[in-house]
Amino acid sequence: MNRLDEKAKAVIWDLLYLSNQARDLDGYLKGLTAQLSEWTGFEAVGVRLVDGEDYPYYETHGFPRQFVEMERHLCSYDKNGNIVRDPGGKPYLECMCGNVICGRVDPSKFFFTENGSFFSNCTTRLLATTSDKDRQARTRNRCNGEGYESVGLVALRTGGRTIGLLQFNDRREGRFETMSIHALEAVADVVAVTIGRIWSEEALKRSEERYRTLFDNMREGFAYCRMIYHEGSPADFVYIAVNRAFEDLTGLSGAVGKKVSQLIPGIRKSNPEIFEIYGRVALSGKAEKFETYVPPLGIWFSVSVYSPAREYFIAVFENISARKAAEEALKASEKKYRGLFESSRDAILTAEPPGWRFASANPAALSMFGLKSVEDIRSLGPADISPETQPDGRGSAEKAREMIGIALERGYHSFEWTHRRMNGDNFPAAVLLSRMETAGKAALQASVRDLTSIKKAEAEENRLKGQISQLQKMESIGRLAGGVAHDFNNMLSIIIGYADLILEDLGPGAPLRPDMEEILYAAQRSRALTQQLLAFARRQNIEPKVIDLNGLIENMKKMLGRLVGEDIDIRFVPQPGLWPVFMDPSQVDQILANLAVNARDAVTGVGKITLETKNVDVDATYCVSNPEASPGEYVMLGFSDSGVGMSPEVMARAFEPFFTTKAEGKGTGLGLATVYGIVKQNSGFINTYSEPGQGTTFRIYIPARRGAAPGVSRGAVSSPAGGGTETILVVEDEKQILTLCGKVLAGQGYTVLAAGDPEEALALCREHEGPIHLLITDVIMPGMNGKDLKERIERIKPKIKTLFMSGYTSNVIAHHGVLSGEYCFMQKPFTLEALSSKVREALAR
Repeated sequence: MNRLDEKAKAVIWDLLYLSNQARDLDGYLKGLTAQLSEWTGFEAVGVRLVDGEDYPYYETHGFPRQFVEMERHLCSYDKNGNIVRDPGGKPYLECMCGNVICGRVDPSKFFFTENGSFFSNCTTRLLATTSDKDRQARTRNRCNGEGYESVGLVALRTGGRTIGLLQFNDRREGRFETMSIHALEAVADVVAVTIGRIWSEEALKRSEERYRTLFDNMREGFAYCRMIYHEGSPADFVYIAVNRAFEDLTGLSGAVGKKVSQLIPGIRKSNPEIFEIYGRVALSGKAEKFETYVPPLGIWFSVSVYSPAREYFIAVFENISARKAAEEALKASEKKYRGLFESSRDAILTAEPPGWRFASANPAALSMFGLKSVEDIRSLGPADISPETQPDGRGSAEKAREMIGIALERGYHSFEWTHRRMNGDNFPAAVLLSRMETAGKAALQASVRDLTSIKKAEAEENRLKGQISQLQKMESIGRLAGGVAHDFNNMLSIIIGYADLILEDLGPGAPLRPDMEEILYAAQRSRALTQQLLAFARRQNIEPKVIDLNGLIENMKKMLGRLVGEDIDIRFVPQPGLWPVFMDPSQVDQILANLAVNARDAVTGVGKITLETKNVDVDATYCVSNPEASPGEYVMLGFSDSGVGMSPEVMARAFEPFFTTKAEGKGTGLGLATVYGIVKQNSGFINTYSEPGQGTTFRIYIPARRGAAPGVSRGAVSSPAGGGTETILVVEDEKQILTLCGKVLAGQGYTVLAAGDPEEALALCREHEGPIHLLITDVIMPGMNGKDLKERIERIKPKIKTLFMSGYTSNVIAHHGVLSGEYCFMQKPFTLEALSSKVREALAR
């Protein structure tokens, strides 16, 4: 740091503080790039880090997004998308970033430093005065193309390897005349060490999770440690984690977080070989096994040590002095282990070479596999308690040999496996194989946990996710259906209106009258189809009442009988004292008619339909497995048929609009979709049960309205149709509907003022000197909604009355406050008779 100015030193101290606070890589890099940008004054700062064979940007500050995307990777690729490699097989890294990372630098060139960094105060001049050969590689020149003149690249090196680089870019020239490249190299040293530490800590966390199960099941002592080095030599180590057997075998407690020199005073002097072996393994990663006597403890240990990450090691050891010195101590240890062995809820088995037959099993193992005694299992091996093949298609015997080999080599191995009970039932299991020594030979201990309940829970979770996905899909289709219906309503209003006008002018014997009647009939059928779409979308206008469902169904039975034919018997099983529900009676008719038609097509020959009603109290537990449901009191309407039933694939799509399994021309695919929409519009839900050849049952749940008397309606009474002499202002952004309404109302004697948008309507109000008796306006228009227009017109014509109309659905226009019953409303499409009637009704208010 002697070469650095005081400001650079202060910044490095700040970086050291940031490094000490860093606990995750992303947070550290964000803070780092922001701090470097502020300190150096460079427009853009970036960090590249090694990722596999490439060095992508991990974090940038100030770079344009497009530049980062174009320059994200350094590897060169051929026309087939394969990485280009040098003669040694290493990936070829492009541009100056690749030079610095790979060490392709020539310090004799003015733009390279002795430490292998690159810097330029004017990339335009550099490119003009040097060749690719001078620059050590073909350069992409994108930094210069983006306008960056001052560019610096500093390698990040730690542990003897290059892990990435820092990049500094600025569109101004001469930035390195005020910012020392040596200061940036010092910064890079701090950053590289910090990143190395964060990576090591993250690796440590992953390692801890991987070994936790082993800690809890091993008889051997287990110590996970971090080596401490002083001037390159191993000086001490810290216990990060130990298992229960560690304390049993050493007699030491509270080891975690302490140095071994604190826990066992004098061990550095009495056992220097321990530090040398552990330090060597922690750096080389090559496992070793040794025996040592520790005088401060008075114990001989047999130790196996290996390294999960650089500077870390795991020691697995046995207290061999206790086993040699005292048979009683061995028996006591065996008794303690036997207690754990016998009481474990997991199956524990031991297997011995050469055939790897089971030598022992705990009670949990006997129960798990359906065996009566340990003798029953001693003739069996892993393949005998497994199906012939595993889920991946490999034979159990072959795969078991592979798992045993891995466990013997590593000392342990954990994996998932499919086992088989003696009754032939298969079940999923988690298996941990641990290597152990028996009579001087390597043996294995297998801990087996039955995962049946866990897998069932996972399957149930996936099923619920599928249901939620289906609900979202149905909701999206519903919104689409509602939007289509709105546009279609506008067109139908025009078709029906003009058809009515033409029919008024045609006499009974006119040649064109039959053709016009066919057009009107087709439009009316289309209106019915639109209502089915709106029912599915849960957006058709309704007039709900408090109704007795039993009475309504009883009155429908004859009609349903005619609908399905004499070969199908209809049976109704009502519950006495059924709670009332609040819904439109015509919607109940729609539900029953659509289900009946569906059942009629599903039944071949003689069959039956059963209807039932029941009061049901749905609780929160039921809602967990039925996400469409909410807790509360419901009336259940059951509809069952003895038809052909549905496969799971068909049942999953049964409520989709236009989905049908019937032959072409035999159905629209809207029947069950209509039922679904009506039920959802009334805050209910449906459960469907069906199997091929077993018929289908629909259970429909409608919220109960307890305490209300049936027969209460919310509908308005229409006034009789007729003409008049009043002045009417019609506001409609659909030009053809505006023309139609004006023509019809003018023909009935009214004075009509027509406006194509709200601003034009306000202008007509100001210009018209006489009274305007009625405003007819669309609810939703560009620029201003109908209700706001009404309020502004009332300031000009206070006595004016209003009739709203809309092709949008009630769920949409309800947000505009015109469906409360306070205002007159007319749903598109409408007939001329309906228009005349609504006009008189509105004027009469």
